[in-house]
Amino acid sequence: MLLKDIGLIILATFLTGLSYIVVKFGLVYFPPLVLIGIRFLIVGLILMPLFLRLKTDWFKMLWVGLIMCLGFQTLIVAAIASGLDVATSIICQQMSVPFTSLMGVLIYNEKIGVRRSIGLACAFLGMVIVVGSPTVSEGNVIGILLALASAFFYAFNNILLKKMTNISPLAILYATSIASSPVQLLLSYQIEDISLDFILNAPLSAWLSILYMSILTSIVAYSIWIKMLQKYSVHQVMPFGVLVPIFGILCSPLAGDSLNINTLLGSLVAITGIAIININKQTLVKFLGRK
Repeated sequence: MLLKDIGLIILATFLTGLSYIVVKFGLVYFPPLVLIGIRFLIVGLILMPLFLRLKTDWFKMLWVGLIMCLGFQTLIVAAIASGLDVATSIICQQMSVPFTSLMGVLIYNEKIGVRRSIGLACAFLGMVIVVGSPTVSEGNVIGILLALASAFFYAFNNILLKKMTNISPLAILYATSIASSPVQLLLSYQIEDISLDFILNAPLSAWLSILYMSILTSIVAYSIWIKMLQKYSVHQVMPFGVLVPIFGILCSPLAGDSLNINTLLGSLVAITGIAIININKQTLVKFLGRK
């Protein structure tokens, strides 16, 4: 891989990891539903010029978008809003990797094998260690459940996307954003009692948080990731994915969170498990550039 491309992939993972911290600044003002609704509305509007004539199954895109936005994104934000610290939120959400593997077994009859079984065990053990951290009190049970539910919906979303091979990932991002964001905002109006004046009077910090997630995370980081997958093999790119939780956890003190031995040890074990699931011998050989 070119050094420039390695730098771009690391940048993409850093931007994504940092988004877990940035979202806390948006949550100071915006409730979760409207925060994610505005985020994906902006994403859809920015991408609209590229896909004005897109022909797709919009009903399917609505459901996929709701699973992604209302399920995955809103629930992880709600977990953080409930008071769950960023590091624990990240590790719980990373359980989407073992969840996806388990769903692959149940839905597609995929084989887990010894390597992935070890990875699954490590991932869940790491989560247990993190959840047992002194910073995770009994009052955070709801937050943990929300984060794990987010991971489940993200895994389910991955299973759905596996069948959508006739449309580009960026087009899927546009279609799901445009289809689901109005529903998300309508739910916010009904549940969170949000008005247009409330949105327009949001402080600059809240808007910067949303713009970061919309532009730098959803569009820039995602586009870099897709571009690298198109340019290089999956085996070369996917190992970099483990940097996302690492960057997020290392940056969590910026959000006022403290890192203790349970959090660090549990994160290390969980991330190791995720790496074992994603990286096999063939992947490692190609990643290192050996023939």
